[in-house]
Amino acid sequence: MQSMSFIPALLVVSGLAGCASLHHASAPPDAHERFADAVTRYDYGDLAGAARELAWIREQCAGHEVGQQATLTLAALLLDARNHGSDVDSAAELAETFLRTADPSNWQRPIAATLYLAALDRGAGIQDTATETRTDSARPAAPGRASAPLKNCGPARPLPNAASVPTLPVLPGEPLIARLRAVRVDREQLAATVDSLRTALDSARQELTAKDKELERIRKTLKP
Repeated sequence: MQSMSFIPALLVVSGLAGCASLHHASAPPDAHERFADAVTRYDYGDLAGAARELAWIREQCAGHEVGQQATLTLAALLLDARNHGSDVDSAAELAETFLRTADPSNWQRPIAATLYLAALDRGAGIQDTATETRTDSARPAAPGRASAPLKNCGPARPLPNAASVPTLPVLPGEPLIARLRAVRVDREQLAATVDSLRTALDSARQELTAKDKELERIRKTLKP
């Protein structure tokens, strides 16, 4: 009979443990943990999965440090040479957002500026039909899991005074994509000129051959 007295206490403890487990299972995911997971996906080459995670964190934690980090990392992902769904326009927009909202003393600003200039150099803002048909394999999409709001985004970061934010960086010259297009046009024009010269040369050769035949005919006619 004495041992039976432990049963109610055991049931209470078990019930509390079950409630705690249920609460833990239903708790929203931690933003910093999910950001770490996104970076791990990125490191291991799961660019599409990383893009979904980063876009979700950026949306849920806008105005927080982890949201800014997700914005910057997503800009880098969209410029990654391994990303067949790269999007220079979206990368430039994300980097610009970071530069306009991050504190002027933020040490990540030079990284954002470099990403912004790299996107401009690769043709951000310049219409290119070739890039419009590329596969959107790693562009931000709807997250595949954890649709509940994130928790622990950290303290909100107030927007800096617009007057204190440095102006956006500018390229020192023509974008690389524009220079490459100019080289392509020059090459095509040169190829057209070469083709034209070849046609003129062939025509001159045919004309010369015809004149040689005519001279040979005249010689035969003038022979006694």
